[in-house]
Amino acid sequence: MQDSSLSNRKEIAIIGGDLRQLYLAIMLSQKGYSVTVYGNHPEFYTLTKENSEYFHTHIHLTDSLSEAIKQNHTLLLPTPISKDGEYINFHSKQEAIRISEFLSMLTHKPIIIGGAIHPKLSSFFLEHSIIFHDLMKLETVAIGNAIATAEGTILEAIKRSQINLHHGNVLVLGFGRCAKILAQKLKALDANVTVAARKPEAIAYAYAYGFRTALLPDILVDLSCYDYIFNTVPVKLMTKEALVTTKPDVTIIDIASAPGGVDFVAAEELGRNAALCLALPGIYAPYASASILLQPILELLT
Repeated sequence: MQDSSLSNRKEIAIIGGDLRQLYLAIMLSQKGYSVTVYGNHPEFYTLTKENSEYFHTHIHLTDSLSEAIKQNHTLLLPTPISKDGEYINFHSKQEAIRISEFLSMLTHKPIIIGGAIHPKLSSFFLEHSIIFHDLMKLETVAIGNAIATAEGTILEAIKRSQINLHHGNVLVLGFGRCAKILAQKLKALDANVTVAARKPEAIAYAYAYGFRTALLPDILVDLSCYDYIFNTVPVKLMTKEALVTTKPDVTIIDIASAPGGVDFVAAEELGRNAALCLALPGIYAPYASASILLQPILELLT
C-alpha cells in the first residue's frame, strides 16, 4: 500500500464481485456517496427495492467499464480481486474481464480499494504510482472474513455429507487464521477434531487449544479414519496417493486459494466426494461480510 492522503470526493465505482459488493453499494449510498455499479447481479434490484429513496439519487448502474473507471475518483474492487491472476472476480463468468483489459483503462490515477490484491495488480499500481489499499491486510477484516468462511465451510460440509459432524472424525489441514476458527467451531459441534500442520509451533498451539494433532506430511500416509477432511493449505497435499487412503464415503472440503490443495481429477476418478469451496462469505454471509468491510472503507474515503 502506498502512503498518501485521500481527498473528500464522494464518487466511487464498485466493479465486479458478489453480493458483498452490492450491499456495500447500498451502505455507501446511505452514507451519502454517489455510487456507480458495474457488473450486474440478478439480485441487485431485490436489494435496492427496499432502498429506493437512495437508489435513484446515489446508485447508478452502468454497462460501460470505461465509464465506471474514468468518471469515479475511487474504484472498489472485489475481495478477492482475482482468483486466477487473469480475471477480475465477477458474479458471472460471462461478465468477467481480464486484468490486462482493466489496467489498460486506468488512464488517470484513481484510488483502488480491494481485498487480497493479486501481485500482478500491486506491481502495476506501484509502477504507475497508483494509490491502493488491500483490505485483507487489516486484521479486523481478515478475522471477520475467516469467521464467515468457517461458517460457510461447515454448511458446505453438512450439505454434502450423509453423516453428522457430531462425534465424526474430522481432519483440518493447516492451522492458519481460517483453520483455527474452523477447528474451534467444529469442536463446538462435538466433532472429534485433528489438526495437521507443518510448523511445530502451530502443532503446539493446536494442542493447547485441545485438538488432536499430527504433523504434515506424516498424516497423509493414512487418512482412512476420517469422515471429513477440511483443507486450508494452498498446496496440493491431497494427491492421488493420499486420496486412495481415504474412506470411500469421506467428505472433503477445500477452502484454500484456487486451485486448492486437492487433486480433484484423482478424487473424481476414485469416486471421492470432494469440492473446492471459495468466496463463501459472499455466498452465505454477504450482508455481515459487507458490514465488516464498510468501516475500513469509510476510513479510507474520509
